[in-house]
Amino acid sequence: MTSSWVAKVKAFFGMESAPRWNMYQCNVCGKLTMSRIDLQVAKKTVAMKGARGEIATLMREGKWDLASAKAEGLLREQKLLAVYARVKFFCELFLSRLQVLEANEQIPDDMLTCLASLVVAASGLAIPELNKISLMIAHRYGEDWAKGCRQNFFDCVDSVVQDYATRGLPAREEVLETLENVAIEHEVQWDPTKWKREQVEDKEESTEEDPVPEFPPGALSEALARLDRLDRLERCPREEGDGDALERRLGKLKIASEL
Repeated sequence: MTSSWVAKVKAFFGMESAPRWNMYQCNVCGKLTMSRIDLQVAKKTVAMKGARGEIATLMREGKWDLASAKAEGLLREQKLLAVYARVKFFCELFLSRLQVLEANEQIPDDMLTCLASLVVAASGLAIPELNKISLMIAHRYGEDWAKGCRQNFFDCVDSVVQDYATRGLPAREEVLETLENVAIEHEVQWDPTKWKREQVEDKEESTEEDPVPEFPPGALSEALARLDRLDRLERCPREEGDGDALERRLGKLKIASEL
C-alpha cells in the first residue's frame, strides 16, 4: 500500500524515474509502436491525397505562392511517411533480436544503427511507446551514449531518420518536382519556367539591402540635447507646498520652452 501511494505521488509531481530495461516491456512497446505507425500512415495517406488536389486547384487559379507552401507541407508529410517506414523496420528488427540484446550488455555491431535510430526517432515522433523504448535503451547502454546518438556523434543514425530530425526546409528543386508531379496527375496546364523566374525574383528582392538612412549634419547632437532637456524636465523636484510647487512649474515651463 505504501509503495503504491509513493508511486502515485511521484507520478503526480512528475518525479517518476526513467523505465528500466525490461525485455518483455520492450516487446509490448515495440508491437504497439508498429500498430500506431500503421494507423498514422493510413490517416496521412488519405490526407496527402486531398492535399494534392488542393495544390492542383491553387495551380489552376494561378496562386503559385500558396501552391508552393502546400507543396512544402506535402514534402514534409512524405518524409514523415518514409521515417515511419524506417522506424517500423527497426522495430521489427529490434523485436527479433531482443533475446540477443538481453544476453549481451554491449551493443552488437549489427544493431548499432537500429538502436541509435530508434533513440533519435523517439525525440521527433509523438509515439509514447517508442519514447519508452528509447528510455529503456538509454538505461541499458547509458545516457551519454543516447545523448551522443541524438547529436549523431557516432555517425550511426539512419540517414532518413537523421534528415527528418534536422527538419530542414525542402529544396526549391524538390518543391518544383512536386508541383510538376501534381500537374501531371491532375492535368494542370502551367509554365514551370515562369514559376522559376518568379522564385528567383522574389529571392533577389528579399536579399536586397535596405538603404542606410542619411541624417543632416548636427542632427545627432541636437537629438541628444533634446533628450537631455526632457530628462531634466522629468527630474524636476516634486516637494509639497505652494511656493515650491510654483517654482517647480516655472522650471518646467523654462525647460519646455527650450525644446
